[in-house]
Amino acid sequence: MIVSIAMPGEPGFRGRYYADAAARAGRAPDFARVDRQLDYSNDATELRLPSFEANRAFAVVWDGYWWTGSDSATRTLYLYAPGTSAELVVDGTAVAAVTPADGPLTGMAAASPGWHHVYIHVSSPYAAPRRISVGEQIDDRRIPFGGKHVRSIRIAAWQVTRKPMRRIDAPFLQQPSDPEFVFRILGGRIDRDAPVAATLSELGEVSYVR
Repeated sequence: MIVSIAMPGEPGFRGRYYADAAARAGRAPDFARVDRQLDYSNDATELRLPSFEANRAFAVVWDGYWWTGSDSATRTLYLYAPGTSAELVVDGTAVAAVTPADGPLTGMAAASPGWHHVYIHVSSPYAAPRRISVGEQIDDRRIPFGGKHVRSIRIAAWQVTRKPMRRIDAPFLQQPSDPEFVFRILGGRIDRDAPVAATLSELGEVSYVR
């Protein structure tokens, strides 16, 4: 039996790019990639689009999953996209939207612990600045979406938090396979005094028991 040891997905957002200012439903993008961090503000590198000529109108749709940990506090999110029309949606709820005349805007997201689906749509007209930044705002500090807290697809909670497990069970593995070895090479840690044990399924899903 073959067991994949690669962590699923990639850090960042899936980006689908279109060579005009419209991203119509059902239309294939002109190119796609994973963007590790959504920070193309004046303090960072401009959004690079080598497949499009300079000043060209374009649209981009980003989507991915944002990890909020165990904190259930309401979060303040910001959207900065000068000269464009853009919207930020979290778990199907609109958080912020800007027009070409707007400066940075903020909105509130009620984020329960765990993963949250984030969707961002940007429509950029001809010759608009390619300056876009989206993320969380804490007091006067902006923290762009990125790093280990954003993923192109959901992963198990232990793969984010790296909390140790007391033991690992994997009923689908045949003897003499060691499920704790598989767990360790996936990035997990074993601690016999940890309060939680985990069970791995053949599909890579993880369940927990105290």
